[in-house]
Amino acid sequence: MPAVPQIMKVVTFSLDGEDFSLDAISAAVIPAPGAIQTVKTLDGVTHQDAESESWALEVTCVVDWDTSRPGLASYLFTNKGDTVPFILSWNTGTVSATNPTITGNVVLVPIQYGGTGNQFAEATVVLPLDGLPVPDITP
Repeated sequence: MPAVPQIMKVVTFSLDGEDFSLDAISAAVIPAPGAIQTVKTLDGVTHQDAESESWALEVTCVVDWDTSRPGLASYLFTNKGDTVPFILSWNTGTVSATNPTITGNVVLVPIQYGGTGNQFAEATVVLPLDGLPVPDITP
């Protein structure tokens, strides 16, 4: 069976029901490997244990401090420390086994303030997942 590569054309990205697709340049649910612990006993046998991976939602966005919509920067700063549900999906309207929507809960952390002069302000924020991401393949 051939591969089914994905192209992120139309993306839905929301936090607690608020659409932040307008702010996002890129968004990805990323794993970080757990720590590996190794010990070699006197009989020459090496024992190893690995912790479970952790997950985060990494978002690169334009920096928007507007409070009326609100912009993502303003939302993250105002709600820092809260745990909220997120939805990330692309090519919306065609959810399937090869095009799942990913959901979960993230802990909100503030985004950086400032950046390079005379350029659009962009920043990357890493929001730790509280639990595991859940791929939803039901249309």
